Amino acid sequence: MKKSNFSILKLLIFLMFFLVILTLFLLLYIIPVMKKYKTNKLILNKYEKVYKKSKNEVKFLKKKKSLLKEKYKKSLTKYNQNFDKNDFISFIKDKIKNLKITKVKDKNLLHYSIEGEIDKIYNFTKIVESLNSYKNIVKATFPITIEKDKKSYKIFFNVTIINRKLK
Repeated sequence: MKKSNFSILKLLIFLMFFLVILTLFLLLYIIPVMKKYKTNKLILNKYEKVYKKSKNEVKFLKKKKSLLKEKYKKSLTKYNQNFDKNDFISFIKDKIKNLKITKVKDKNLLHYSIEGEIDKIYNFTKIVESLNSYKNIVKATFPITIEKDKKSYKIFFNVTIINRKLK
């Protein structure tokens, strides 16, 4: 029996030794890894929230961009149209007699000075309003000069063409 007691005792000692090593392993390796895992998971959750917020914001901005594109579709097509001076002259020539157009080029804008004669003063407002129906964005700018002549009115005004593709 003594031999069996010794073997049981030996087995118990090995078992205790194994449990001590296992406990040391847990304390020295697994617990610090678990702490690091928890902190990394918190950081990941924080970044996931930021990512979701950013993704929703991008989605909202894309939707807003498409709505704005739809709303200003006409202006965008006018802005992207090539400007043709001869076409513009033929557009405005039937409204103004003795037409003279001089060009002044800017960085992103085209400026033209327009001189001519009109029969009636209210024709000038029709001319300015008709600029909105032209295929490019054309704005009448100051100075605007209207002088009464014997039979007609002499006019002088500037127009600005806002265009992406300048010639």
